[in-house]
Amino acid sequence: MKKYKYDLEDKIYNTNFKYKGILNLPNNIIFGTELEFSNALYNNVLENLTAYQKNGMFIDYRIDIDETVVEMINKFPFGGEIKTPKLNDSIKSWKEIKQICTILKKLGGLCNVNCGEHIHFDINIFKNNSQYIMNFFKLWTVFEDIIFMFSCGENDKLRNNINRYSREIGRDIFILLNSSTTKDKSIYELRDIIHKSYYRNKQNTIRFTEFNTMEIRTPAGTLNHIIIQNNILFFSKLILYSCSKNFNEELINNMFKNYDKNKRVFEKYKNLDIERATLLANLIYDEEQDKLHFLKQYLKLFNKNDEKVLIK
Repeated sequence: MKKYKYDLEDKIYNTNFKYKGILNLPNNIIFGTELEFSNALYNNVLENLTAYQKNGMFIDYRIDIDETVVEMINKFPFGGEIKTPKLNDSIKSWKEIKQICTILKKLGGLCNVNCGEHIHFDINIFKNNSQYIMNFFKLWTVFEDIIFMFSCGENDKLRNNINRYSREIGRDIFILLNSSTTKDKSIYELRDIIHKSYYRNKQNTIRFTEFNTMEIRTPAGTLNHIIIQNNILFFSKLILYSCSKNFNEELINNMFKNYDKNKRVFEKYKNLDIERATLLANLIYDEEQDKLHFLKQYLKLFNKNDEKVLIK
């Protein structure tokens, strides 16, 4: 096992953590993201975005003042949130996300401890099948600590007020799905039950919105376009696996049955578990490089060459 770990670690180190032109996701993957930022003067970002839009770029992108990240300095707001329109896996979408990150950083934008990233997926991705959404929430529950560490991005630091803006949900889901209230329900009934039980406000890691989307709220923010793309790829694959005929129901149900609801994710997510992380990667990814990108971000094994890429 030690030799396996060393060999895997070498593979991860030697994998170039790069941005892709396209991810080869199916057409039914429709997503959008909200990028919170700090430090940059809000009015400068708004001015720049408006100028680009007058030239036909970033159509339907929006900037908002987000009180959770904005700091008032001499009565001027610094920080905010960029919201993309609905996007798909296309060269244009990924180019725009990279350009937005570059613009924000050139204007002094950073991600401090108050920032997060929010990723939306059209709920129709679950194909009106309640079993698929049950699969997804079980999968999330049994791997929630792995997911938290991965989606922290560059490091293992959680955003401030994590229980207010990106609260763990595994324990609540475990209790809910073991109750009789979720049995034999349609996907919309199930969504409403989950929403009314736990997602009435924005404090949870996953919530359903009035726009018929499922929002995933990462425990830390980033303006690194490579990590943003890796996040979107991971959550897309997590959903797709939940809706796949290859979903290992016996394995996941067994893991769900043995889930320890007394252990809090915030207390254990830093306890790296390479075996379970590799299991998750093998379940949801087809491409070896995608598995290594996932593990690189989970383990934070960025070598010097990768760090140069990340800084750009």
